[in-house]
Amino acid sequence: MISSLFQEWLKRQQPFRDGGPFSTSSAESKSRKEVMNLIKEEFESLVAENDLKIGSNPIEIDSSRGITNDTNVPWIRFFDDRTPRPTEGWSLVTFASEDAESIVLVIGLGVYKGASKKGALTFTNRLLEDEKIPRHYRVRPEIGGPGIASAYESSSPVSFTWSKEKLAQLTDDDFLATLKEFLELFNYVLDSYPAPKPEGRLGTLSGKWLVQFNPSYWDFDSFIAAGHKDFSFKIGNFKEAIQEGDPVVIWRSGSRAGIVGIGRVKLGPEDRVPDDLTLNFYKVPTDAEEVTTRIQVSIDTIFENYIPKSAVLSALAKNTILTAPPSTSPFPLTDIEYQEILRLSGLNAKEKAEQTLGELAQDLLVSEDWLKLVVDEITNKKQVVFQGPPGTGKTFLAKAIANYLADGQAVVQFHPSYSYEDFVEGYRPVRHGDLITFEIKPGPLVAIANEARTKPDKKFVLIIDELNRGNLAKVFGELYFLLEYRNDEVTMQYRSYGESFTLPENLIIIGTMNTADRSISSLDLAIRRRFSFIELNPDSEPISGLLERWLTKNDKPLYPSRILEFVNSLIMDSRVKLGPSYFMNKQVETEFEKIWQFQVFPQLREIFFDKQEVLDSVTYTAVSKFIQK
Repeated sequence: MISSLFQEWLKRQQPFRDGGPFSTSSAESKSRKEVMNLIKEEFESLVAENDLKIGSNPIEIDSSRGITNDTNVPWIRFFDDRTPRPTEGWSLVTFASEDAESIVLVIGLGVYKGASKKGALTFTNRLLEDEKIPRHYRVRPEIGGPGIASAYESSSPVSFTWSKEKLAQLTDDDFLATLKEFLELFNYVLDSYPAPKPEGRLGTLSGKWLVQFNPSYWDFDSFIAAGHKDFSFKIGNFKEAIQEGDPVVIWRSGSRAGIVGIGRVKLGPEDRVPDDLTLNFYKVPTDAEEVTTRIQVSIDTIFENYIPKSAVLSALAKNTILTAPPSTSPFPLTDIEYQEILRLSGLNAKEKAEQTLGELAQDLLVSEDWLKLVVDEITNKKQVVFQGPPGTGKTFLAKAIANYLADGQAVVQFHPSYSYEDFVEGYRPVRHGDLITFEIKPGPLVAIANEARTKPDKKFVLIIDELNRGNLAKVFGELYFLLEYRNDEVTMQYRSYGESFTLPENLIIIGTMNTADRSISSLDLAIRRRFSFIELNPDSEPISGLLERWLTKNDKPLYPSRILEFVNSLIMDSRVKLGPSYFMNKQVETEFEKIWQFQVFPQLREIFFDKQEVLDSVTYTAVSKFIQK
């Protein structure tokens, strides 16, 4: 019975190899669903008749035709209450291979980080060395094809394959014996190899989501033009986490990819979500019965000019969703990522994330005690500088704390030609028809100070990147005085006598300085006395050990951390030691050599310019020995 059903599954898989994927309403997809339901029923009968369990736990069975991005990878899985979600934790899964040549039984880790699934690959490698698992099962399967099929292969270290030839000889007793053996191995894996929590999963979620639609399938523009604001959205992940009221970022894919609006969850996955209105604007036939779980999103804001993908990539360069998107939305956003999106949209002054200090510390991978000390100093002093070598995350930390503290912020970067007129205020050319006049225009300091003054119950932050690169006496001018005496008034050089200016108490200034820059030594004492200085040193907390914590959290190999420690041990001057940010890259395994050759080694060449022997010990060839350990 099982043999004939498996062979029929492969037969109905054939069109997906030759011309798939197909929509869920297609005849090909419905035909495959039919035989998969018969196999699932047969599995349920086997479990009941033979009293099969996973350890002492009841077995549950579910299936998927791959109704998201990869309809050519169907599966049926066995699981218990320890792994309720197919994208998280271990499952015992039966695949029809993408090439329709074999049936594969695997013990695999739920995939959740995009097509490469490097984290799953790194973690599951451990099982390939476990002698308690028979050697002939310690092999990654061949499911066929790139994309999600490749991801399933990477995340499945234990497998058994029936080719078409083997299926012709497979008996029900043989299959039952193999299934029993795999159920025992599956229970062993569940007990011995607790699966890592994916980044942003339950327990660490911010409750902010990104949903993605394809304009080739759903006519969003016509939906909005018709005056509709509430749409239904099918979900494949986070059913237990999504709640009514959660913020939702709406992403359009395709040639005009980007963020088109922001809304909130109106009805959660536990409710009966109406979908007729949404389906009326689909451009392709859609089988509503195939989507068992939906949420309803109520749109709060539609952007007149959408935020293009390039702008979002620039602001969220390290975001997993953009660099390696999971197969099914919604996608979780951190508080910091959501605030960056609000900043890009101009809404960050209107909506502020309710984030605890502990949650921020968790996002930043620093201790809450250290972060509280820093935030207290920033709040009390109102003028601080983060200083440290390159790559220690000075600007990133400044922006994260600004997002946490402030209702509005601005960022400027000083450079040698930056002037008082650029920073404070000065005359700027203004065109009036054919006439050009010069008028006094506020710089970023005056602009944010004016806004802060009108909202005394709110906090505002001005971030000054590369503070020491400017001529500070020239740039700040008479504001030196106000940095120390906030409640006093000064007369500005471009204003009439008696027209005074103050720095409001609710304006915080955060600067960053690179200690490897020799110009830091010229920082005058007047500035040093008016700012508190917070050191970010690779040898001390919170930067010490940060890379290892980040690599562990993101399921990455630890060799970049070992190499960083080795190299920094050779650098005697703490001002020029390497920071961890160079390697906090989601593709660090594949990008490591390029990072080293083109970013890190040129800096080491300057540090060890007169020590050729030391320089030879930090070439890529020399440090790559750590990769093999």
